[in-house]
Amino acid sequence: MQLSSLRYFLEISRTKNITLAAKNLHLSQPSLSFAVKTLEDELGITLLTRHAHSVSLTDAGEKFASYAEEIIASVESLAEIMQAHAKLLSGNLRLGMLWIGGYMNLLALLNDFRAKYPAVSYELAFDGSDVLIHKLLSRRLHGVFMISSPTVLEQQSELHSVKISTEEYMLIVPKNNALAKNKSLSMKDLSHETIIMPSAKTLLHRQLSLMFDELGISPKVLCSTSQPDIVGQLTSEELALGFASSTVAKKICPENCRVIPFCESEKIQRVIYYVTLKELLDYPLTKAFAEFIEHKGNLKAPK
Repeated sequence: MQLSSLRYFLEISRTKNITLAAKNLHLSQPSLSFAVKTLEDELGITLLTRHAHSVSLTDAGEKFASYAEEIIASVESLAEIMQAHAKLLSGNLRLGMLWIGGYMNLLALLNDFRAKYPAVSYELAFDGSDVLIHKLLSRRLHGVFMISSPTVLEQQSELHSVKISTEEYMLIVPKNNALAKNKSLSMKDLSHETIIMPSAKTLLHRQLSLMFDELGISPKVLCSTSQPDIVGQLTSEELALGFASSTVAKKICPENCRVIPFCESEKIQRVIYYVTLKELLDYPLTKAFAEFIEHKGNLKAPK
């Protein structure tokens, strides 16, 4: 059964005249009569009672017309809904956000897109980069903001990535610590210090572990966490030294601490990317958001 058959029958139901219905539908009368007969044969029931110059609906025809109206209305409503999605007048965007999103311009970036497409709704998942990329690859998210490197991203050909922010990692040091007087630090300076190690799942944890191994040093680890608030609280209590990117470090640095960069030869960069699946670039909403991020260019840290 085709939608055209429903529309044909509804026009006959409205006019009670096959000839007039055919004219309104821009069909020949024989073609419309054949279409109705085919429909009746398919359903196994007579829908029309033919008279000399008109037709009337049988009981089955009345019921068929009632359901046909509902179906056509639903199809037209569905078409409108799909057009709204295509024009970004509707839709839901599921995004993965880093814990540091509140310290960066990531949320402001999302707000700018929301201002451009106010009818779009959002779902946000806050987590670490490893968890977020897993959720993206399992199709639970449409895109993620994550910390990564070109080498890691290039290993997965299904990904589309845009670099949006690059910063250096710093060390938050209590002012009464002997290292606080230094303008810059080396990793060896941490040999006998107590540090807050980044979460084991992070790229920074892997980078630091490799550097410590190469230098043959083993700083004492108070705990492992990448949550900025906890790092700020622990350094404020002078319990340990903490790592954070330059923007985040300046935001969370307690009054009794200093933010100190690492020496030129040991600088570690933190690069944030927006990552989505290439297959999603064919869909209007996810394509528009990816293009919006790309056009924004390099994300500047908030002042």
